[in-house]
Amino acid sequence: MKQQKTRRANTLFTLAALVVVLMCNLYVGRAIEPDPRVLWVADSALGRVDGFAVHPNGNIFSHRNGIVSEIDGKTGKLIRTLPAFGYKTKINSIDIAYDGKFMVTSTDGVIVTELVSGIFQNIGNGNEAVFLPNSYKVAFRANKTHYGIVSGHDSSIVILDIESGERRYVKTEEMITKIAFSPDGRFMATAGSREKNDGSFYTTLKLWDTTTLTLIKELVRYENQNYQIAKIQFSPDNNLVAFFGDMGLTIFDIEKLNIFKHYTNSSFGLDISRFTFIGSEYIGIQSEKTSILRFSNDTRIDIYEFPTRAFMMETNKNNSILYAGTGYLGNSIIAFDLKQIFSDVKDSNLQLNIQTKYHDGVLNITGFVPINDTLAIEIFDINGKIMNRIEQQVNGIELRIPIVLPIGIYLLNLKDGNKEYSTKFMVTE
Repeated sequence: MKQQKTRRANTLFTLAALVVVLMCNLYVGRAIEPDPRVLWVADSALGRVDGFAVHPNGNIFSHRNGIVSEIDGKTGKLIRTLPAFGYKTKINSIDIAYDGKFMVTSTDGVIVTELVSGIFQNIGNGNEAVFLPNSYKVAFRANKTHYGIVSGHDSSIVILDIESGERRYVKTEEMITKIAFSPDGRFMATAGSREKNDGSFYTTLKLWDTTTLTLIKELVRYENQNYQIAKIQFSPDNNLVAFFGDMGLTIFDIEKLNIFKHYTNSSFGLDISRFTFIGSEYIGIQSEKTSILRFSNDTRIDIYEFPTRAFMMETNKNNSILYAGTGYLGNSIIAFDLKQIFSDVKDSNLQLNIQTKYHDGVLNITGFVPINDTLAIEIFDINGKIMNRIEQQVNGIELRIPIVLPIGIYLLNLKDGNKEYSTKFMVTE
Protein backbone atom coordinates (compact mmCIF):
# COMPACT_ATOMS: atom_id res chain seq x y z
CA MET A 1 0.00 0.00 0.00
CA LYS A 2 2.79 2.33 0.89
CA GLN A 3 4.55 1.48 -2.39
CA GLN A 4 1.35 2.24 -4.36
CA LYS A 5 1.07 5.67 -2.70
CA THR A 6 4.71 6.32 -3.48
CA ARG A 7 4.24 5.30 -7.14
CA ARG A 8 1.12 7.45 -7.38
CA ALA A 9 2.95 10.44 -5.89
CA ASN A 10 5.87 9.94 -8.28
CA THR A 11 3.47 9.75 -11.21
CA LEU A 12 1.72 12.97 -10.18
CA PHE A 13 5.06 14.70 -9.70
CA THR A 14 6.21 13.55 -13.17
CA LEU A 15 2.97 14.80 -14.77
CA ALA A 16 3.25 18.14 -12.97
CA ALA A 17 6.86 18.50 -14.08
CA LEU A 18 5.86 17.68 -17.66
CA VAL A 19 3.13 20.35 -17.58
CA VAL A 20 5.63 22.90 -16.26
CA VAL A 21 8.11 22.00 -19.02
CA LEU A 22 5.41 22.25 -21.70
CA MET A 23 4.24 25.60 -20.34
CA CYS A 24 7.80 26.89 -20.20
CA ASN A 25 8.44 25.73 -23.74
CA LEU A 26 5.23 27.41 -24.87
CA TYR A 27 6.14 30.64 -23.07
CA VAL A 28 9.69 30.66 -24.38
CA GLY A 29 8.46 29.90 -27.88
CA ARG A 30 6.16 32.89 -27.73
CA ALA A 31 8.82 35.10 -26.21
CA ILE A 32 11.33 34.48 -28.97
CA GLU A 33 8.84 34.53 -31.84
CA PRO A 34 10.40 37.02 -34.28
CA ASP A 35 8.67 40.33 -34.88
CA PRO A 36 8.29 40.64 -38.70
CA ARG A 37 8.72 44.39 -38.39
CA VAL A 38 12.21 44.05 -36.87
CA LEU A 39 14.95 43.60 -39.46
CA TRP A 40 17.77 43.28 -36.95
CA VAL A 41 19.03 44.16 -33.50
CA ALA A 42 22.57 45.55 -33.36
CA ASP A 43 25.40 43.08 -32.73
CA SER A 44 26.10 42.63 -29.00
CA ALA A 45 29.82 42.99 -29.85
CA LEU A 46 29.04 46.65 -30.53
CA GLY A 47 28.38 47.34 -26.85
CA ARG A 48 26.95 50.66 -25.78
CA VAL A 49 26.32 53.41 -28.37
CA ASP A 50 26.28 57.19 -27.86
CA GLY A 51 25.05 58.11 -31.34
CA PHE A 52 25.16 57.15 -34.99
CA ALA A 53 24.87 58.28 -38.62
CA VAL A 54 23.47 56.38 -41.60
CA HIS A 55 25.76 55.86 -44.61
CA PRO A 56 24.17 56.19 -48.09
CA ASN A 57 24.82 52.46 -48.63
CA GLY A 58 22.67 51.66 -45.59
CA ASN A 59 25.47 50.82 -43.15
CA ILE A 60 25.50 52.47 -39.72
CA PHE A 61 28.47 54.35 -38.23
CA SER A 62 28.02 54.49 -34.45
CA HIS A 63 30.32 56.00 -31.83
CA ARG A 64 31.20 55.44 -28.21
CA ASN A 65 34.15 56.88 -26.20
CA GLY A 66 35.89 58.17 -29.30
CA ILE A 67 35.63 54.83 -31.13
CA VAL A 68 33.60 54.68 -34.36
CA SER A 69 32.12 51.34 -35.40
CA GLU A 70 30.69 50.35 -38.78
CA ILE A 71 27.59 48.13 -38.67
CA ASP A 72 26.23 46.12 -41.60
CA GLY A 73 22.93 47.76 -42.56
CA LYS A 74 21.43 44.44 -43.69
CA THR A 75 22.28 42.32 -40.64
CA GLY A 76 23.24 44.63 -37.78
CA LYS A 77 26.58 42.82 -37.45
CA LEU A 78 29.76 44.67 -36.52
CA ILE A 79 32.05 45.11 -39.56
CA ARG A 80 34.99 47.12 -38.19
CA THR A 81 36.08 49.77 -35.71
CA LEU A 82 37.98 52.94 -36.50
CA PRO A 83 40.55 54.51 -34.15
CA ALA A 84 39.83 57.21 -31.59
CA PHE A 85 39.90 60.77 -32.90
CA GLY A 86 40.58 64.22 -31.48
CA TYR A 87 41.60 65.46 -28.05
CA LYS A 88 38.78 63.95 -26.00
CA THR A 89 37.44 60.46 -25.72
CA LYS A 90 33.81 61.53 -26.24
CA ILE A 91 32.54 62.31 -29.73
CA ASN A 92 29.93 65.06 -29.77
CA SER A 93 28.62 64.70 -33.33
CA ILE A 94 28.97 62.46 -36.37
CA ASP A 95 27.88 62.93 -39.99
CA ILE A 96 28.47 61.30 -43.38
CA ALA A 97 28.95 63.11 -46.71
CA TYR A 98 26.21 62.79 -49.32
CA ASP A 99 28.10 60.12 -51.33
CA GLY A 100 29.58 58.31 -48.33
CA LYS A 101 33.21 59.16 -49.11
CA PHE A 102 33.90 61.18 -45.96
CA MET A 103 32.84 61.13 -42.32
CA VAL A 104 33.12 64.09 -39.96
CA THR A 105 33.26 63.82 -36.18
CA SER A 106 33.67 66.52 -33.57
CA THR A 107 35.31 66.41 -30.16
CA ASP A 108 37.50 69.39 -29.28
CA GLY A 109 38.64 69.16 -32.88
CA VAL A 110 36.70 68.59 -36.08
CA ILE A 111 38.01 65.43 -37.76
CA VAL A 112 37.31 64.52 -41.39
CA THR A 113 38.02 60.87 -42.28
CA GLU A 114 38.13 59.27 -45.72
CA LEU A 115 36.25 56.08 -44.99
CA VAL A 116 37.95 53.81 -47.56
CA SER A 117 41.56 54.68 -46.74
CA GLY A 118 41.02 55.64 -43.09
CA ILE A 119 43.15 58.77 -43.57
CA PHE A 120 41.93 61.60 -41.36
CA GLN A 121 42.73 65.26 -40.75
CA ASN A 122 41.84 67.82 -38.10
CA ILE A 123 40.24 70.77 -39.91
CA GLY A 124 39.71 73.03 -36.91
CA ASN A 125 38.72 73.49 -33.28
CA GLY A 126 34.99 73.21 -33.02
CA ASN A 127 31.83 71.31 -32.30
CA GLU A 128 28.59 70.11 -33.92
CA ALA A 129 30.00 69.39 -37.39
CA VAL A 130 27.73 68.52 -40.33
CA PHE A 131 28.15 68.18 -44.10
CA LEU A 132 26.30 70.45 -46.49
CA PRO A 133 24.07 68.54 -48.94
CA ASN A 134 25.67 67.32 -52.18
CA SER A 135 29.09 68.75 -51.38
CA TYR A 136 32.32 68.17 -49.47
CA LYS A 137 31.74 71.27 -47.36
CA VAL A 138 31.60 70.97 -43.57
CA ALA A 139 29.88 73.42 -41.24
CA PHE A 140 30.86 73.54 -37.57
CA ARG A 141 30.70 75.83 -34.58
CA ALA A 142 34.15 77.29 -34.02
CA ASN A 143 35.72 77.13 -30.58
CA LYS A 144 38.09 79.88 -29.49
CA THR A 145 40.30 77.66 -27.37
CA HIS A 146 41.72 74.16 -27.59
CA TYR A 147 39.49 73.02 -24.73
CA GLY A 148 36.06 73.28 -26.28
CA ILE A 149 35.23 76.57 -24.52
CA VAL A 150 33.93 79.62 -26.37
CA SER A 151 35.09 82.78 -24.62
CA GLY A 152 32.84 85.81 -24.47
CA HIS A 153 29.43 85.99 -26.13
CA ASP A 154 30.35 85.83 -29.82
CA SER A 155 30.41 82.61 -31.77
CA SER A 156 31.15 81.73 -35.35
CA ILE A 157 29.94 79.07 -37.75
CA VAL A 158 32.70 78.00 -40.11
CA ILE A 159 31.87 76.49 -43.50
CA LEU A 160 34.95 74.78 -44.91
CA ASP A 161 35.40 73.28 -48.36
CA ILE A 162 37.65 70.32 -47.52
CA GLU A 163 38.91 70.08 -51.12
CA SER A 164 39.77 73.73 -51.83
CA GLY A 165 40.37 74.82 -48.22
CA GLU A 166 38.09 77.86 -48.66
CA ARG A 167 36.47 79.03 -45.41
CA ARG A 168 33.36 81.14 -44.93
CA TYR A 169 32.11 82.48 -41.61
CA VAL A 170 28.79 83.34 -40.00
CA LYS A 171 29.04 85.52 -36.91
CA THR A 172 26.40 85.09 -34.22
CA GLU A 173 25.96 86.64 -30.80
CA GLU A 174 24.65 83.41 -29.26
CA MET A 175 26.71 80.24 -28.92
CA ILE A 176 25.50 77.83 -31.60
CA THR A 177 24.63 74.35 -30.32
CA LYS A 178 22.97 72.75 -33.38
CA ILE A 179 23.21 73.20 -37.16
CA ALA A 180 21.22 71.59 -39.99
CA PHE A 181 20.77 72.12 -43.74
CA SER A 182 17.76 71.58 -45.97
CA PRO A 183 18.11 68.68 -48.46
CA ASP A 184 18.25 71.10 -51.39
CA GLY A 185 20.99 73.12 -49.68
CA ARG A 186 19.10 76.43 -49.75
CA PHE A 187 18.55 76.84 -46.02
CA MET A 188 20.54 76.52 -42.82
CA ALA A 189 18.86 76.28 -39.44
CA THR A 190 20.63 76.97 -36.15
CA ALA A 191 19.89 76.87 -32.44
CA GLY A 192 21.90 78.71 -29.82
CA SER A 193 21.86 80.43 -26.43
CA ARG A 194 23.48 83.48 -24.90
CA GLU A 195 24.02 84.71 -21.36
CA LYS A 196 23.07 88.37 -21.00
CA ASN A 197 24.80 90.95 -18.82
CA ASP A 198 22.31 90.42 -16.00
CA GLY A 199 23.13 86.71 -15.87
CA SER A 200 19.92 85.57 -17.55
CA PHE A 201 19.86 83.57 -20.79
CA TYR A 202 17.87 83.48 -23.97
CA THR A 203 17.63 80.74 -26.61
CA THR A 204 16.98 81.43 -30.25
CA LEU A 205 16.07 79.35 -33.32
CA LYS A 206 17.05 80.85 -36.68
CA LEU A 207 16.71 80.25 -40.41
CA TRP A 208 19.48 81.35 -42.81
CA ASP A 209 20.05 81.65 -46.56
CA THR A 210 22.92 79.24 -47.28
CA THR A 211 24.05 80.99 -50.49
CA THR A 212 24.44 84.45 -48.97
CA LEU A 213 24.87 83.33 -45.33
CA THR A 214 22.40 86.01 -44.31
CA LEU A 215 19.65 85.66 -41.71
CA ILE A 216 16.18 85.06 -43.14
CA LYS A 217 14.38 85.19 -39.81
CA GLU A 218 14.78 84.57 -36.12
CA LEU A 219 11.95 82.05 -35.94
CA VAL A 220 11.51 82.29 -32.18
CA ARG A 221 13.32 83.64 -29.13
CA TYR A 222 12.81 82.09 -25.71
CA GLU A 223 13.59 84.77 -23.14
CA ASN A 224 15.05 83.74 -19.77
CA GLN A 225 15.65 80.22 -21.05
CA ASN A 226 18.85 78.29 -21.70
CA TYR A 227 17.21 75.49 -23.67
CA GLN A 228 19.22 72.48 -24.78
CA ILE A 229 18.41 71.63 -28.40
CA ALA A 230 19.04 67.97 -29.23
CA LYS A 231 18.17 67.89 -32.94
CA ILE A 232 17.23 70.01 -35.97
CA GLN A 233 15.94 68.42 -39.16
CA PHE A 234 14.32 69.57 -42.41
CA SER A 235 11.57 67.61 -44.13
CA PRO A 236 12.63 65.85 -47.36
CA ASP A 237 10.52 68.25 -49.47
CA ASN A 238 12.29 71.28 -47.88
CA ASN A 239 8.95 72.74 -46.72
CA LEU A 240 9.32 72.24 -42.96
CA VAL A 241 12.06 72.51 -40.36
CA ALA A 242 11.73 70.89 -36.93
CA PHE A 243 13.58 71.71 -33.71
CA PHE A 244 13.54 69.38 -30.71
CA GLY A 245 14.75 70.26 -27.22
CA ASP A 246 13.69 71.30 -23.75
CA MET A 247 10.78 73.26 -25.21
CA GLY A 248 9.40 70.18 -26.99
CA LEU A 249 9.13 69.56 -30.73
CA THR A 250 8.41 72.68 -32.78
CA ILE A 251 7.89 72.45 -36.55
CA PHE A 252 8.03 75.58 -38.71
CA ASP A 253 6.55 76.18 -42.16
CA ILE A 254 9.47 77.58 -44.16
CA GLU A 255 7.35 79.39 -46.76
CA LYS A 256 5.13 81.10 -44.19
CA LEU A 257 7.90 81.38 -41.56
CA ASN A 258 5.51 80.48 -38.76
CA ILE A 259 4.85 77.53 -36.47
CA PHE A 260 3.21 74.61 -38.29
CA LYS A 261 3.01 72.25 -35.30
CA HIS A 262 4.16 72.25 -31.69
CA TYR A 263 4.23 69.22 -29.42
CA THR A 264 5.27 69.49 -25.80
CA ASN A 265 7.52 66.81 -24.38
CA SER A 266 4.44 65.19 -22.82
CA SER A 267 2.03 65.52 -25.76
CA PHE A 268 2.04 61.77 -26.31
CA GLY A 269 1.79 60.74 -22.66
CA LEU A 270 5.50 59.96 -22.50
CA ASP A 271 8.42 62.37 -22.64
CA ILE A 272 9.69 62.80 -26.21
CA SER A 273 13.38 61.99 -26.46
CA ARG A 274 13.99 62.14 -30.26
CA PHE A 275 12.20 62.50 -33.58
CA THR A 276 12.84 62.05 -37.29
CA PHE A 277 10.97 62.87 -40.49
CA ILE A 278 9.74 59.78 -42.35
CA GLY A 279 9.15 61.17 -45.80
CA SER A 280 7.36 64.50 -45.82
CA GLU A 281 4.02 63.42 -44.36
CA TYR A 282 5.06 61.35 -41.33
CA ILE A 283 7.29 61.85 -38.36
CA GLY A 284 8.79 59.32 -35.99
CA ILE A 285 8.48 60.00 -32.25
CA GLN A 286 10.80 58.34 -29.73
CA SER A 287 10.27 57.97 -25.99
CA GLU A 288 9.84 54.69 -24.14
CA LYS A 289 7.72 53.90 -27.19
CA THR A 290 8.66 54.13 -30.84
CA SER A 291 5.73 55.70 -32.69
CA ILE A 292 4.86 57.08 -36.11
CA LEU A 293 2.75 60.20 -36.34
CA ARG A 294 0.99 61.65 -39.34
CA PHE A 295 1.31 65.25 -38.31
CA SER A 296 -1.27 66.55 -40.81
CA ASN A 297 -4.02 65.01 -38.65
CA ASP A 298 -2.04 63.68 -35.62
CA THR A 299 -2.97 60.06 -36.35
CA ARG A 300 -0.48 57.90 -34.49
CA ILE A 301 0.59 54.26 -34.39
CA ASP A 302 2.85 52.71 -31.74
CA ILE A 303 5.47 50.28 -33.04
CA TYR A 304 7.65 49.16 -30.16
CA GLU A 305 8.10 49.64 -26.42
CA PHE A 306 11.57 49.75 -24.91
CA PRO A 307 12.36 48.83 -21.29
CA THR A 308 13.71 52.35 -20.79
CA ARG A 309 13.56 55.66 -22.62
CA ALA A 310 15.22 55.44 -26.03
CA PHE A 311 17.02 58.44 -27.49
CA MET A 312 18.06 57.34 -31.00
CA MET A 313 15.97 57.70 -34.13
CA GLU A 314 16.90 58.08 -37.81
CA THR A 315 15.84 56.66 -41.18
CA ASN A 316 17.85 55.47 -44.16
CA LYS A 317 18.09 57.47 -47.36
CA ASN A 318 14.91 56.18 -49.00
CA ASN A 319 12.81 56.09 -45.81
CA SER A 320 12.33 52.32 -45.93
CA ILE A 321 14.05 51.57 -42.58
CA LEU A 322 13.60 53.26 -39.21
CA TYR A 323 16.44 52.96 -36.70
CA ALA A 324 15.67 53.44 -33.02
CA GLY A 325 17.30 52.44 -29.76
CA THR A 326 18.39 53.15 -26.22
CA GLY A 327 22.13 53.03 -26.88
CA TYR A 328 22.49 50.26 -24.28
CA LEU A 329 23.57 46.67 -24.83
CA GLY A 330 20.71 44.46 -25.99
CA ASN A 331 18.70 47.19 -27.66
CA SER A 332 21.36 49.74 -28.61
CA ILE A 333 19.96 50.05 -32.15
CA ILE A 334 16.98 48.23 -33.68
CA ALA A 335 16.14 48.42 -37.40
CA PHE A 336 12.42 48.45 -38.26
CA ASP A 337 10.96 47.66 -41.70
CA LEU A 338 8.72 50.64 -42.47
CA LYS A 339 7.06 48.91 -45.39
CA GLN A 340 6.03 46.06 -43.11
CA ILE A 341 4.83 48.48 -40.46
CA PHE A 342 2.62 50.41 -42.85
CA SER A 343 1.28 47.21 -44.42
CA ASP A 344 0.18 46.09 -40.94
CA VAL A 345 -1.99 49.21 -40.65
CA LYS A 346 -3.31 49.12 -44.20
CA ASP A 347 -6.90 49.62 -43.02
CA SER A 348 -5.93 52.70 -41.02
CA ASN A 349 -6.52 56.25 -42.19
CA LEU A 350 -2.75 56.66 -42.21
CA GLN A 351 -3.04 55.67 -45.87
CA LEU A 352 -5.56 58.32 -46.92
CA ASN A 353 -5.10 61.91 -48.13
CA ILE A 354 -2.53 61.50 -50.92
CA GLN A 355 -0.50 64.68 -51.42
CA THR A 356 1.07 65.60 -54.77
CA LYS A 357 3.50 68.36 -55.68
CA TYR A 358 5.07 69.07 -59.07
CA HIS A 359 8.33 71.02 -59.18
CA ASP A 360 11.26 71.17 -61.62
CA GLY A 361 10.07 68.25 -63.71
CA VAL A 362 9.45 65.91 -60.75
CA LEU A 363 6.09 64.77 -59.40
CA ASN A 364 6.42 64.12 -55.66
CA ILE A 365 3.76 61.91 -54.02
CA THR A 366 3.41 61.68 -50.25
CA GLY A 367 0.74 60.51 -47.82
CA PHE A 368 0.67 57.18 -49.63
CA VAL A 369 1.81 53.93 -48.05
CA PRO A 370 2.74 51.43 -50.81
CA ILE A 371 2.39 47.75 -49.96
CA ASN A 372 3.84 46.18 -53.11
CA ASP A 373 7.30 46.61 -54.63
CA THR A 374 5.96 47.97 -57.94
CA LEU A 375 3.12 50.42 -58.61
CA ALA A 376 1.19 51.01 -61.83
CA ILE A 377 0.87 54.76 -62.42
CA GLU A 378 -1.22 56.58 -65.01
CA ILE A 379 -1.34 60.34 -65.60
CA PHE A 380 -4.20 61.90 -67.63
CA ASP A 381 -4.79 65.50 -68.70
CA ILE A 382 -8.04 67.30 -67.88
CA ASN A 383 -9.64 65.94 -71.09
CA GLY A 384 -8.85 62.33 -70.20
CA LYS A 385 -5.92 61.95 -72.60
CA ILE A 386 -3.25 59.58 -71.26
CA MET A 387 0.00 61.49 -70.75
CA ASN A 388 2.13 58.74 -69.18
CA ARG A 389 1.81 55.16 -68.04
CA ILE A 390 4.67 53.69 -66.01
CA GLU A 391 5.61 50.88 -63.65
CA GLN A 392 7.30 52.52 -60.66
CA GLN A 393 9.66 50.68 -58.33
CA VAL A 394 9.04 51.58 -54.69
CA ASN A 395 11.85 52.79 -52.44
CA GLY A 396 10.41 53.74 -49.10
CA ILE A 397 7.10 55.54 -48.64
CA GLU A 398 7.67 58.58 -50.83
CA LEU A 399 7.44 58.52 -54.63
CA ARG A 400 9.39 60.81 -56.97
CA ILE A 401 8.41 60.54 -60.64
CA PRO A 402 10.51 62.46 -63.21
CA ILE A 403 8.09 63.72 -65.88
CA VAL A 404 7.90 66.93 -67.93
CA LEU A 405 4.36 68.32 -68.17
CA PRO A 406 2.93 71.58 -69.52
CA ILE A 407 0.94 73.90 -67.26
CA GLY A 408 -2.47 72.46 -66.47
CA ILE A 409 -4.59 70.16 -64.27
CA TYR A 410 -3.92 66.41 -64.29
CA LEU A 411 -5.47 63.23 -62.91
CA LEU A 412 -3.22 60.69 -61.22
CA ASN A 413 -4.20 57.01 -60.89
CA LEU A 414 -2.18 54.68 -58.66
CA LYS A 415 -2.64 50.92 -58.58
CA ASP A 416 -1.00 49.04 -55.70
CA GLY A 417 -1.91 45.39 -56.15
CA ASN A 418 -5.70 45.24 -55.82
CA LYS A 419 -5.92 48.74 -54.34
CA GLU A 420 -6.45 51.81 -56.54
CA TYR A 421 -6.13 55.49 -55.67
CA SER A 422 -6.93 58.64 -57.66
CA THR A 423 -6.14 62.28 -57.08
CA LYS A 424 -5.64 65.52 -59.01
CA PHE A 425 -2.58 67.76 -59.19
CA MET A 426 -1.66 71.04 -60.87
CA VAL A 427 1.38 72.09 -62.86
CA THR A 428 1.89 75.84 -62.54
CA GLU A 429 5.42 76.32 -63.86
